[in-house]
Amino acid sequence: MDLLKGSLIKISEDIKKIITLFVEKYNFTLSNDFFDVGKLREDFTANMLSTLHGGGTVLKGTPSEKRKYEYIFAVKEEIEDYILWESIEKNYDNLNMTKLLIENSGNSFDEDIDIEISIPVSLLIPHYKMPVPEFTVLDSFDKKYNFSDLFSIQQTDKYFDYDSSVKNKRFTPMPIEPVFKNEEMWFEKKYKSEINKLFSYEIFERKDEAIVKLHVDYIKQHTSIAFPTPIFLDMEAKIDNIKYRIISKNNPDIRNGTLKVIPSF
Repeated sequence: MDLLKGSLIKISEDIKKIITLFVEKYNFTLSNDFFDVGKLREDFTANMLSTLHGGGTVLKGTPSEKRKYEYIFAVKEEIEDYILWESIEKNYDNLNMTKLLIENSGNSFDEDIDIEISIPVSLLIPHYKMPVPEFTVLDSFDKKYNFSDLFSIQQTDKYFDYDSSVKNKRFTPMPIEPVFKNEEMWFEKKYKSEINKLFSYEIFERKDEAIVKLHVDYIKQHTSIAFPTPIFLDMEAKIDNIKYRIISKNNPDIRNGTLKVIPSF
């Protein structure tokens, strides 16, 4: 009969440790009964049926006991997610960035647009020189996210994202992993490959200037398109202006100008 009742649920020590350490680090407090889920049990009979149908654990208890159990697991997952993003973002702490848009303020669409911006070589940090996160961080991040979540400039009600300007979307095949591999080298290679695809820029050095080139396939009239990613600069960079040059298929003129950089801090 005890077997049919199912075993009492206890929160594992690993989960308690994750939550407790996080709470201590950020000076939060937990109630004394935070990990107490009352008389919540595994429903033995229901679990057998659930397992046969590919389901998970079925719990037996009051609605409040079940909610609390689910809440504790949700808190644990949120903490792990926070720690993961914190670990990724710390990798880029010493970098500054600027986000750019291109606007078509005319009355007709334009296409085949080539943009050049000029930044001092000493200030620009090309994507291929950005620090690579640690292997363990890359591994965890790769299981839940992709780097477009971190670097892409997401569209808003005021502008579209860069992909909206691409006429022929390029198919990217899934990477085939070798049977035997050095996992650390594999994840670093995969990371660099993803970064190269996201940062759709060509970068050339001309004396003391870096010329950053971007191609935009298409942009409608009265529309703004974001660059694919921010442009990263040295944290100590003091830059007041960015020179630009734009040529396009439907406009015979070369447009030259200067953007004034306004710090956000």
